[in-house]
Amino acid sequence: RALVEAPVPTIFAPVDACVQTAVRASDVSEFAARCCAGDGVPAACALVPGMRAQTRSMPYFVNSHLSLRFPTTAHAALASEPAFIPWDAVAVFAATLSEGFD
Repeated sequence: RALVEAPVPTIFAPVDACVQTAVRASDVSEFAARCCAGDGVPAACALVPGMRAQTRSMPYFVNSHLSLRFPTTAHAALASEPAFIPWDAVAVFAATLSEGFD
């Protein structure tokens, strides 16, 4: 409730729209190589451990359920490989550092 009532812009994305995107383990590796090397982006690099944990855990806890619930719209990677639906911070970097994502 506090987040919804906070004086900041809020955007809610329905889950059926979110499942159309997947960050795969290979995306995380490429992201880490670009953002954590040399003059990379420290804030982005700080997300890498969490992203790796998500690619390991979400296939077991979430992805299979979403793939079944949205069989025609869910990203294929959610059913076939280690991947996760990007959370807000990852989505921001995907939009602003698009060269690190397909």
